[in-house]
Amino acid sequence: MTFMKKLSLSAAAIALLTAAPAAVYAQETSSSLRGSVTDGAGNALSGASITILHTPSGSVSRTSTGVNGGFSSSGLRVGGPYNVTITADGF
Repeated sequence: MTFMKKLSLSAAAIALLTAAPAAVYAQETSSSLRGSVTDGAGNALSGASITILHTPSGSVSRTSTGVNGGFSSSGLRVGGPYNVTITADGF
């Protein structure tokens, strides 16, 4: 009978250890925005400055267009609205 009690305790201890919660990792959620900038004739504008304002929080992200006029910005706050301002020489 003593052997059975020890066996039961060991089984209970193993069950408790396997039921212990695993490490919990926080989820990180963010938004991204990408696009391209062209002039009125459809030509890509490289080097244009892009300012992205998350209106509710006031946080700002900045990027610029590449040689093909494309841009991408990640790590933005989720949701919106956003106010996107584009500036380029001559425009």
